[in-house]
Amino acid sequence: MSEYGFDPKLILTSLVTIYSSFVDYQGFIEYVVKDQRAFKLENFEKFFELKHRNKIHIGYSHYSNFTKFYESAKKAFEDFKEKCVILNFFIYIY
Repeated sequence: MSEYGFDPKLILTSLVTIYSSFVDYQGFIEYVVKDQRAFKLENFEKFFELKHRNKIHIGYSHYSNFTKFYESAKKAFEDFKEKCVILNFFIYIY
């Protein structure tokens, strides 16, 4: 893919670095989760799999913060799904 100027590992590492920098901003995490076009927990889990297999290298502080970001995003995603179910229920009734 490098012949096309596309390096998926670099993009993934860059996103992880950005997300890890916003770990303390719950509002940002909620916006990330609500962007259903781009947000998928599987992509986050893929990062952890690649990191575990030493396919991606990232500093400890970013890794630690991203782990916290992931946990917060997972919880925010569950809350978001629950709100969507409740909202869809009320829309269906009316």
